[in-house]
Amino acid sequence: MQEQVTKTAEKLVQRASAAPDGRRLMVGITGRPGGGKTTFCTALLSEMNQRIPGQVAFVPMDGFHFTRAQLDTFPDPEDAHYRRGAVDTFDAEAWFQLVRRLGAMKNDETIEVPGFDHAVKDPEEGKIRIKGDSKIILLEGNYLLASRSLSMLFSLAKRLGFF
Repeated sequence: MQEQVTKTAEKLVQRASAAPDGRRLMVGITGRPGGGKTTFCTALLSEMNQRIPGQVAFVPMDGFHFTRAQLDTFPDPEDAHYRRGAVDTFDAEAWFQLVRRLGAMKNDETIEVPGFDHAVKDPEEGKIRIKGDSKIILLEGNYLLASRSLSMLFSLAKRLGFF
């Protein structure tokens, strides 16, 4: 895996360096549950931070699980808790809004993002802080693109120069 991490880091740092001032590169890492996304992103983050210290951020989608209290309001709460982790047990709209905010974030701005607290078994608001001067933002999760706003996300990404 290290060879792939090194190659990916080289390409991403090179691409971010070529971006116009004030633009950041947002990179989505997605795949099946247990497929190694977080492991890969953690290694990639470490590798890139050696090359461009403090300019890379990591946002896992886990913080966008609906809380257990929210799952209690589903039509079939028992089923919702059982299926927690399925696409409809994530707040896809909040994820979309976050990606949108990250794309428009100013260099002197900081955005707080929910993380997932495994001890509490729920998301925790403000657990992750993303600095506006981040050149690269890694977005990781099973359902990065699962949103009714998907076409808008692609349109936004293209307009902001992420492709």
